[in-house]
Amino acid sequence: MKTRAFLLSAMLLPSLAAADERGDFVSLDRQGTDNTVGLAVSGHFVTEDQGPDFAMRENLFGRYVHRSGFGGYGQLSFAHVFADGENSNAVSGVELGGLYVLRAGGNDVILRLGVGLPTASSSLEGMFTNSFATTDRLQDVALIAPDTLWIRPGVAARFGGPRFFAQLDAGVDIPIETSDDVDAEVLFHANGGVGTTQGPVAFTAELANYAVDTDEFHVLHSVAVSARWTRGSIQPFVAYTLSFSLEDDGGENAHAVTAGAQAAF
Repeated sequence: MKTRAFLLSAMLLPSLAAADERGDFVSLDRQGTDNTVGLAVSGHFVTEDQGPDFAMRENLFGRYVHRSGFGGYGQLSFAHVFADGENSNAVSGVELGGLYVLRAGGNDVILRLGVGLPTASSSLEGMFTNSFATTDRLQDVALIAPDTLWIRPGVAARFGGPRFFAQLDAGVDIPIETSDDVDAEVLFHANGGVGTTQGPVAFTAELANYAVDTDEFHVLHSVAVSARWTRGSIQPFVAYTLSFSLEDDGGENAHAVTAGAQAAF
């Protein structure tokens, strides 16, 4: 009788996705095979003479993957700038999307299609705030553009296991302008990262890149390293990100320190 009750309960209870053994990255396309919600808080230090003293961003994100391989994801960010004893605040565009996981032997390929809603702050102060508080995730630069709807297809390939894992991903952000005052351009992404789990801690090294074709082709890069506690359903993490341009007029480097936590459900 107890055995029957146990089997019936197992059939009726929703299945929980196992943690993705290929690890998680902080600056790449945030895709995986498990169900997660998380919060990342990033402090930005810009070395420009005319930049703010300090900028901060909170990024809320989540992902759900059904056993069939279909799923969905979403994210939203809030930014703050502190300069000359004053501060300003801004919100990013909300992104909602769907995904599908293709399992290929011991590896996974994840196809996604996101929509960035035109909810980003459109005031001059808000645009300034968002622009200084987004260098920790070049992958999501499109979401700070005001009055713009974005179509964001992408693909990620994930390899390996706990001892060594890697991700390659690419995507394109296609703007649909909702105001005559906006002149948004198509953005391109190509990212990669590797990681290893040693004991209870997973370490990653990451390279993210985005490019925009205006009158000339401009590319911005970031390198990041992270450490994540992997024991338990709630996993805290820390990361450092350096963004830079190799172009002569690419501006100064920007530094970001991130702390956050991600929970599996």
